[in-house]
Amino acid sequence: MPDFSCIYVEKGIRHHFRTEEILKHFPGAEVIEINAYEDIFNRSRQSYLLQQKSRALILAEHRGQLVYQGSPVCQSFDQNYFYYTSSIMNCLYDCSYCWLKGLYQSAAVVIFVNLEDTFHEVEKMLEEHPVYLCVSYDTDLLGMESICHYVSAWCEFACLHDNLSIEIRSKGGVLPACLSVCERTILAVTVSPERACSDYEPGAPSLEKRIALLQEGMKRGMPVRLCFDPVLVYPGWQKENEALLQRLNEEIDFSQVRDVSLGTFRLSASYMKKMRKEDPSSVILQYPYVCTDGFYHLEDEKEKETEETMLAMISQYINKEKVFLWRSL
Repeated sequence: MPDFSCIYVEKGIRHHFRTEEILKHFPGAEVIEINAYEDIFNRSRQSYLLQQKSRALILAEHRGQLVYQGSPVCQSFDQNYFYYTSSIMNCLYDCSYCWLKGLYQSAAVVIFVNLEDTFHEVEKMLEEHPVYLCVSYDTDLLGMESICHYVSAWCEFACLHDNLSIEIRSKGGVLPACLSVCERTILAVTVSPERACSDYEPGAPSLEKRIALLQEGMKRGMPVRLCFDPVLVYPGWQKENEALLQRLNEEIDFSQVRDVSLGTFRLSASYMKKMRKEDPSSVILQYPYVCTDGFYHLEDEKEKETEETMLAMISQYINKEKVFLWRSL
């Protein structure tokens, strides 16, 4: 469980049942009441990198729009009604390429305790059409499960609504002992070569733990998605991804893999500007990407070569029709 020594709590939800439950996990923390989470989270001239060393937790009410159209740089898996929601903002991990570092001013983690309001908004949408919903979009929801149990809550909610599918994307964690699962609760696990895990994804679970999560998800009967996204380009990346796929083949049953997400690095130009300024030593961020339509990405030929190489390797283990790219080759 993460350790938060300072917890900001909006006055309006101070006595919400989830607020009380979450605070029980941190009996020694300093609790500071605030009017609105934005007053802390959106302050100017904050350093994301410095705040990562000692994160604050903010408990708040999610107001306004609660469900959003999926981003064009995210894989929709051919879903017509592709959406995302943010029950939690920010991630406990410290991946050097994480877009959240460009999106947010603060490294504080925000938990919105009024989850039922989001459920209600989703139910209204379901009256009109099916919904494919990414629930772990602005965080690694499984990494926060011991604190707020949102993975459990979302899975239970999805299993009660036949026209709702959810994706829980994670880099590893422990599935709750009691978890409602069905064919519409998709466990999407991001896998990276061991070197990438250690060098570019500090704080995130090891490859071993990610494989253990895949094994446990399959054992529980969850639809499992493998995510090679982003594929990072550095010296030796091809051989390391070949070794990764060989190890996965030895430890999981590829016939039980629902599908695969494949994508290369891409990042909003505004996020990249902020992240490069804060972390000038990052090998991944300082790579000479090109900018097209407001997004940085690999040069077109390099991007195509990387995706084709990965697709050829992955297709040795699973039908390439099950491999989804964030954009067509």
